[in-house]
Amino acid sequence: MDNQARINFLKQLIEIDTAGGFEDRLAVVLQSFMQEHDVSCRLLPVMKGRSNFYAELGDGNNDKVLAFCGHQDVVKT
Repeated sequence: MDNQARINFLKQLIEIDTAGGFEDRLAVVLQSFMQEHDVSCRLLPVMKGRSNFYAELGDGNNDKVLAFCGHQDVVKT
């Protein structure tokens, strides 16, 4: 993925209206992107309109873990 494609993808993520309990909108886009790149991932439903996004790289045979945790909702001003 070249730099412009990365920028376009990030713009797409920022433009998704996730405010007010609609984080699923972003999670579904992330899931689709990861699946297109053969990354194992899934949505973990929390409540209607809200899911955590989980992705795993590698074959699971390594005991090292790197985790990112953050908000999926974006508020534009």
